[in-house]
Amino acid sequence: MKNIISKILKFFTLNKMVKNKDVKTLLINIAIYIGIGIALGIYKAIVGRIPLLGNLSYNVAGLYKIYAWVGAILAAIQCFSNDDYSDVEYVTLEDIKNFWNLKNGKIAITTAEIKTDVLKNVANNYKVTIGGLLTSLMIYSLYVAQKSEKKFLPIKVAVPVNLRYFYPSKTLANFTTFITPGIINSKNNYEFSDVVNIVKQYLKDNVKEEKVNRQFSKMVALEKNPFIHIIPLFIKNPIMRYIYLRQNRYFSSTFSNLGNVILPDEMSNYVSKVDFMLGQASIPKSIGSCVSYNNKTIINISRTVKENKIEKVFFETLEKIGVMSNVKEN
Repeated sequence: MKNIISKILKFFTLNKMVKNKDVKTLLINIAIYIGIGIALGIYKAIVGRIPLLGNLSYNVAGLYKIYAWVGAILAAIQCFSNDDYSDVEYVTLEDIKNFWNLKNGKIAITTAEIKTDVLKNVANNYKVTIGGLLTSLMIYSLYVAQKSEKKFLPIKVAVPVNLRYFYPSKTLANFTTFITPGIINSKNNYEFSDVVNIVKQYLKDNVKEEKVNRQFSKMVALEKNPFIHIIPLFIKNPIMRYIYLRQNRYFSSTFSNLGNVILPDEMSNYVSKVDFMLGQASIPKSIGSCVSYNNKTIINISRTVKENKIEKVFFETLEKIGVMSNVKEN
């Protein structure tokens, strides 16, 4: 029951002031709800006869009355319940702004350019690939950011695996599957080297033909299912979108390494740098990508939130392990 109430409570930011077993904070909270209701009532009386504004004010006042009643009931539960609701993460103006920015396609990009040979030497010291090292950095950054906010949720980073290594194909289409290395118990204390070892073992266990075949076969079987073929697109599309949105909730971030790009001689003389960045996911989160070309590795981390804590930890840790980078942000 507490989980359900907490999920509802986060939309009632005024209730943040209510403390358990503290009737005074409850009464102040209810008084604020009543005060806002009176203010809306006065506004409704002033603009009530104005076309459009009058109807709008009536609707807003009616909706607020329901909102205030629910808020007051939740405040009473907070005050008199044996459960503690002090850990509820209330929706803030910053959250609303970030949601609006996502809808309007605004993305903050943090970019770093580093020497590929230096990065490769450091990865070799940890006995892991460049992709494995950078994925470990993303997981560790999420872990440090969570820990600073006293959150202890499981951390998983979605990493695409190029299926061309397992199936001979010349397709230019997106021919990948995903694996999700991470930290299940984030309450433990981890150093960066611990995270690297976890990721290294995960990649060893999961990036092999037997595991990839099993996962790929499930997707092919689903695609060839005759019952799915007969479902009209206008039904199938919203269902697939819903599944995609739900799936996005099961991992904390994405990190995609395009690898080392080798261009034909006819092109290479005219290309000084290759860049690669991911579009923002449907759920706001920091997501990373990198690509290497001509001994330059470009790392991009994109986000729709204002705070750059994850990026800061990522590039500070990268510097601590011996990789200097030139970091820029749009």
